[in-house]
Amino acid sequence: MRVAAGRPHTLSTTSRSRGAPSYESAAGGSGLAYPIVMLWFWLQYVLYRQIARRRPHWSNWRLFLAAAGIGALIDVPLEALFLSSGLFVYPVGYPPLTLFAGHWYQLPLLEVLSASLVLVTPILVLRRIDQSRPVPWLFTTSSRTTTSARPLLRLLAGVGLANVVVLAYLLSNVVIAELGGPFPRDMPSWLW
Repeated sequence: MRVAAGRPHTLSTTSRSRGAPSYESAAGGSGLAYPIVMLWFWLQYVLYRQIARRRPHWSNWRLFLAAAGIGALIDVPLEALFLSSGLFVYPVGYPPLTLFAGHWYQLPLLEVLSASLVLVTPILVLRRIDQSRPVPWLFTTSSRTTTSARPLLRLLAGVGLANVVVLAYLLSNVVIAELGGPFPRDMPSWLW
């Protein structure tokens, strides 16, 4: 969606009413977001490990839900940091479940839920499950191959898992965008 030239609060008639779930500013591609995302991952990982250690009797499903809750609690302040710094914005969000709905700094809570359920949490739980196995499930096929091909197959398996996770997250963002309300009228021109 584009803003008409010279009129920052008027939407272009050639733009779509719904589009990609987030727009990145020039700072978004600069790598500034990477340390924030890594902070989110490691904070969630450390807290998840502490819960798993203190509650060894909990099922994997219960630990998954606890990890997703931790991820959401960590994600909200970090999203606020992303949004206030202009690294990216969510131009659409389902209004009843969006903080500051209708403004350029709106935060769709469905996106927070999606990020905590899809991005980090499944990998944390899978890692915990795999600690009891001699070979992680992701690498079971590569353990049956020759030793020279094993590193390449494991690399490909890891890249494939990362792509599946990112695809699931992006598809969830598209669904959230389709549920979204109107485009914010106060979107700053520097975010285009």
